[in-house]
Amino acid sequence: RKALAEWLAHANPLAGFIEERGRPDLTARMPTSAFYRAFRQWADEAGIRNIPARNAIKRNLENLGYRVDHGNAGSTVFGIDIEPWYATRDAA
Repeated sequence: RKALAEWLAHANPLAGFIEERGRPDLTARMPTSAFYRAFRQWADEAGIRNIPARNAIKRNLENLGYRVDHGNAGSTVFGIDIEPWYATRDAA
């Protein structure tokens, strides 16, 4: 399983990130900026060099079945919680 996760992370970094740090939750919402910061940190730690731009992440998330909407407070990703985002949010 670990070898598969490592291969997936390098083949499709966003899918690898979601596989490793994500938790599906239909009621979850997360600012896209926080999602992207967590994704970049994870990619950096994993040694992934070709990190998609923020604009590409929105399209990639939608292609993976997640909803991304733009509202008054900025862009939001729906349907997924990301560690440590949900760990710190739940502790508050």
